[in-house]
Amino acid sequence: MHFGRWQDNRICVSLPKSPINQLANYSVQCAIQERSKHKHESEKKEHWLEYANGKFDRKLINDTKGLLRVLVYYLPVPMFFALYEQLVSLLPYYAT
Repeated sequence: MHFGRWQDNRICVSLPKSPINQLANYSVQCAIQERSKHKHESEKKEHWLEYANGKFDRKLINDTKGLLRVLVYYLPVPMFFALYEQLVSLLPYYAT
């Protein structure tokens, strides 16, 4: 993968063409808004992100679904490290 080019003994990093994080956020917002509009319809979609299918392409919706599946695994990480730091700070106190 090529992220940048060398110019005058420095590497110049080029920014991505489309801001993927903004597109993912917009697709989630659009899906939530469309789902709230069509809440009382009898036709249910397979996934709640499918409601953004009219405004965003299929690849972006599938990538956003994958991103949300991975982010679920990272939710307990801050809680783990907060508890870990509390435990580590108490161990020297009990050792004396």
